[in-house]
Amino acid sequence: MNGVPGLTTHGGLPGPGGNGGSKKDAASRGDSSGEASRAPLAVLRGLPVSPGLAIGQALVLDPRGVRLPSRAASQQDPAHELTRLDSALQAAHAEAELAERDARARLGLGYGEILGAHARMIADPMLRREAAVRIERDQFDAEHAVFEVLESVAVRLEQLDDPHLAARAADIRDIQYRIMARLGRVESATESAPEHAVDPIILARDLTPSETARLDPRHVLAFATEAGGQTSHTAIVAAGLEIPAVVGLGPFLELARRAHTVIVDGDEGLVILDPDPETLAHYRQAATARAARFAGLGRLAGLAAETRDGTGVDLLGNIEFPLEVALCRSRGACGIGLYRTEFLFLNADADPSEQEQFEAYAHVVRAMEGCPVTIRTLDLGADKLAGNGRRTLIEPNPYLGLRSLRLSLRDPDWFRIQLRAILRAAAEGPLQILFPLVSTLGEWRAARDLLDREAVTLRRAGIPVPQELRVGVMIEVPAAALMADVLAKEVDFFSIGTNDLIQYTLAADRTNENVAYLYNAADPAVLRLIRMVVEAARPRGVPVNVCGMMGGDPLYTILLLGLGLRQLSMPPHQLLEVKRVVRAVDLEEAEAVARKALTLDTSDAVHHLLREALGRVAPDALASRNPAGPKPASSPLPRS
Repeated sequence: MNGVPGLTTHGGLPGPGGNGGSKKDAASRGDSSGEASRAPLAVLRGLPVSPGLAIGQALVLDPRGVRLPSRAASQQDPAHELTRLDSALQAAHAEAELAERDARARLGLGYGEILGAHARMIADPMLRREAAVRIERDQFDAEHAVFEVLESVAVRLEQLDDPHLAARAADIRDIQYRIMARLGRVESATESAPEHAVDPIILARDLTPSETARLDPRHVLAFATEAGGQTSHTAIVAAGLEIPAVVGLGPFLELARRAHTVIVDGDEGLVILDPDPETLAHYRQAATARAARFAGLGRLAGLAAETRDGTGVDLLGNIEFPLEVALCRSRGACGIGLYRTEFLFLNADADPSEQEQFEAYAHVVRAMEGCPVTIRTLDLGADKLAGNGRRTLIEPNPYLGLRSLRLSLRDPDWFRIQLRAILRAAAEGPLQILFPLVSTLGEWRAARDLLDREAVTLRRAGIPVPQELRVGVMIEVPAAALMADVLAKEVDFFSIGTNDLIQYTLAADRTNENVAYLYNAADPAVLRLIRMVVEAARPRGVPVNVCGMMGGDPLYTILLLGLGLRQLSMPPHQLLEVKRVVRAVDLEEAEAVARKALTLDTSDAVHHLLREALGRVAPDALASRNPAGPKPASSPLPRS
């Protein structure tokens, strides 16, 4: 594969874990020979989940983790590739036979026969013959030859009406996986890229949150996936790592295998395969301008977050990983508004111990040096924790099932471990506890009771725990918003999780690209619920924070201020963009915008109003929402 230098600029500033312009010098060395001389292979639209622009090599990942570069003629002698093929087939056959014997001994003849059939398929002369044709005639390497032969069989089986035969596609992919492993092409999606893909752009069916968490932002320029939603945990991690990302593109990997150069526009949700010279030059210029713009934003880091008429606003950081604390502090965050604890669990084979959790929480509290830290208890579904030594729980609709606080209360002994770790960390500095997905007053009281009991137990054991500890709830479901006036009598603060609030209000799964058009923060129903929470909290002086996607989107900053919000929490890369808007507006204008928005009856009308308001107050911020500008006329924009 021809080497294509990488270029990436993210929505944040250069810094720890960031990509801001880090590949700019490499990009100036030139483009891959011949690749920019043709029209784009495709321009695809998806969902933007982590901002930034990236230009680099394609690295296509098979759904099972098979790593293949774009399909190209092998640089090796066909005889060498045939030798590799034969060696891999022989080793995979021996491995399958061993697995068959083991299955027969442990599980019985029926299970052994399944793996025996796999061994016979690997030894089938037709497989070797078809792969050899691709190596000798088409000059494929052994990896692509095996993959294409077996993938074509699997796809044909999947298209059959007979469900029994269609299910055999899984067997084909199993042996495909086994052979590719012997060729050295089965790895975790987050391991270092192979030697022929320097600083790649990863293209995949999907990435799990834990896979995304292990991506190295110093070497992975961006990623794009067929599946995924705008506020999935994968998207959240990508934004935290400051890796440009587009998801929900639909099927495109087979096309992408022919691509060499790829552009990922994480602002507009575009992926361009093999761009033409005009498009490539356009995006290189846009990336350079973007880097300059964010360098200018850096001057805001030390300035106060207050409106033109002097109203102060707390801008807080959302983090998943302790390394993000440095990003928050360098960009002027006055605290951590949301520390998501899920990834301690997702990245482990077993639940983290009390000590392991305490060390992670305490590290963040100490690093913030007296600024408040809000730690949210585990916010996962039972379906996501099967790898932690738990029995897999299959639910017809996990988003309405056993998850978040419901799951924690179902297993109080396990929940107490996390509560003790958080309580111990509270002795290290100002810390708040946040309970997610509270639906009823009873859930809140049960969780608060467990917390109070653990605090008493720790104090009796001589372990320091603050006497006064602020505890709040996330408003994520309409039931909690409707009961906010009752909850406000007992909680210390509210945190509005707009990602889930939008999902549950509009009955639109936020990870489902098929209903992505319904998932809209500007929907009037969502705005009314936010206003309801703010008004319920005001009489009792209960602070309200917005920690979902809306909190970090400059388009909604004026509206949220006008609705009465004085705390906004967001990923570190969004802090300075939002601060720019806060400092450019006065409260009277913000309140007028909010009043007008609440009279509108469609999300499109609200969206239009907010764009007009942002354009008046902070035109640079509006322009930054489309930093690449109009696309060249030669680039069609079909929906993949």
